[in-house]
Amino acid sequence: MTASREAPVRRLAVSAAVSAALFAGLLVWVALNHGRPLSWDAALHAAALRHRAKPLIAAARPVSVGVEVVAYTLSAVGGVLLLRRRSWWLGALAGVGALVVGQVLRVGLAALVARDRPPRADWAATAAGYSFPSGHTVSATLAGGLLCLGLLRTARCAWRIAGIAVALCWAILDGASRVYQGVHWPRDFLAGWLFGGMLILLVAALLATDRVARWTAREPRRSPQPARR
Repeated sequence: MTASREAPVRRLAVSAAVSAALFAGLLVWVALNHGRPLSWDAALHAAALRHRAKPLIAAARPVSVGVEVVAYTLSAVGGVLLLRRRSWWLGALAGVGALVVGQVLRVGLAALVARDRPPRADWAATAAGYSFPSGHTVSATLAGGLLCLGLLRTARCAWRIAGIAVALCWAILDGASRVYQGVHWPRDFLAGWLFGGMLILLVAALLATDRVARWTAREPRRSPQPARR
């Protein structure tokens, strides 16, 4: 690996390791407490219930309901942008595949921890499965992160800043809306952000390596055209 690429890859790998360590700390914390909410979990959950407003709940529901469709769409677009010099379908497949892998890992971790959600009487939205980490937050973080990586490689400065800002705000609001609707503890949201962020940093580090960078920058081979007579 050349020196020009070695430093960015190392920084991304260290950042991913920090995110992984923080996530592991939360996971162990939850496991040692047998999934029970800690004082700040319960306090923030109670505060969300006290400050509920019908207009905000009505606005939060579409964000939660449409997260999977939006997440897969953004992941496909992010993959197309990242692999723009290759075929578009390969980029879309890679983006969607990254999201699927992330969700499979999340489901496995959720089954391992087996943390229950808040009481069903507090729910203002539908939910299924275990609570930790938040699936909506992981999906939104991965999809938004893939789009951000694609925009960093392709878009001009103004469009890049605007697109990244929208993607980040959507990822934050989607996870926060699940806490506001009472179907997740705040720690589930934080864990989803750390887990999704770790995976995105690993993807960014992989894309920055020499071999992958050369492959993504190379134009695909085209079959030779027959000579005209």
